[in-house]
Amino acid sequence: MKLQIFWPVVGLCSLALLAGTARADDTPSVAAEPRTDLTRNSAEAAFGGAILFACMSALETGQPIADLPEAERSALRPATPEERNMSRGRDKPVPVWTSLILGGHLTVTETSSSRCDVSAYGLPVDETFRQAMAAVALARPDFHDVPQKPGYNPIVYQMEGDYNGAHYIVHMEGAEPGGFGHAFRFSLLSGWVIKK
Repeated sequence: MKLQIFWPVVGLCSLALLAGTARADDTPSVAAEPRTDLTRNSAEAAFGGAILFACMSALETGQPIADLPEAERSALRPATPEERNMSRGRDKPVPVWTSLILGGHLTVTETSSSRCDVSAYGLPVDETFRQAMAAVALARPDFHDVPQKPGYNPIVYQMEGDYNGAHYIVHMEGAEPGGFGHAFRFSLLSGWVIKK
């Protein structure tokens, strides 16, 4: 099933057109458009892949994403300065990556040696998070769900677990467009992995 109405590539392209006329805090800046042959499932999976294959792998091995095996970083490329504006790495001297599948709509920030962040917009929040949680649970069966009380973002998931002598927190939160406190015309998704 190709992306059609719910997570429309057309809608993402429209965001790019609006970026030149809307306020910076209302519409994100887009440097690269997503592929137009995406299925909804593969678009959602890009977020979980960034959490699991980029962030988790980098933190677990203690290597920067640039030094990971090609298979684990093949879905990413270094972010352009414009794409960095949508990331947690804005105005920080840290590596920021962009999804080859979703273009500037998904960024990965190597915030520190113990934290990695993923930011995205335009994806269905709850479905994307559920798919990412399932991927983490499959890869790390000993990780467990930790219920979270929603704060500013109404959709929140967290998993925690131990792996190779370290404790990991995988946290995801976001909001659909137009939700309480979110007047944006697009969904916002944030995720991070912390190694303790």
